[in-house]
Amino acid sequence: MVEYGYEKKGFFLKITAHTDSIGSNKNNLTLSEKRARAVQFFLSEKGISVDSLSVSVFGEARPVAENTSEEGRQRNRRATIEIFQKRKMSTLEGVVLNKETGKGIVANIIVRTKPSRDSLKTDSIGYFRKQVPVGAVLGVDVYAKGFFL
Repeated sequence: MVEYGYEKKGFFLKITAHTDSIGSNKNNLTLSEKRARAVQFFLSEKGISVDSLSVSVFGEARPVAENTSEEGRQRNRRATIEIFQKRKMSTLEGVVLNKETGKGIVANIIVRTKPSRDSLKTDSIGYFRKQVPVGAVLGVDVYAKGFFL
């Protein structure tokens, strides 16, 4: 996989380019890069700043279909475009403590917003830190072996 950057604006586009498995991996990566650059050129011709694009090339590494038929190989020869909106982020951090001993405990944390769900683990002293969107309504669930939280 090869990646190159994007400008931090209100949005950015992520282009991913792929190939089928015919040919060497090196040639397929080169073909993926050409495919991605063609999409990037097309978008820049339409007025989208190249600085607001992120490009990843995968060659044959991430097929969406089997490469055993012509139809499957055609599906794997593709470029995709995803549109992301940049959001201001804030840091959610805390420590999960054993109420009786006051010591931190290792726990699993699930942080939920309306459109997303992410999980993380505290460190050995119970500390956790996670970037969350500013203004989002959060749900935080904490699970630790041997504890009812």
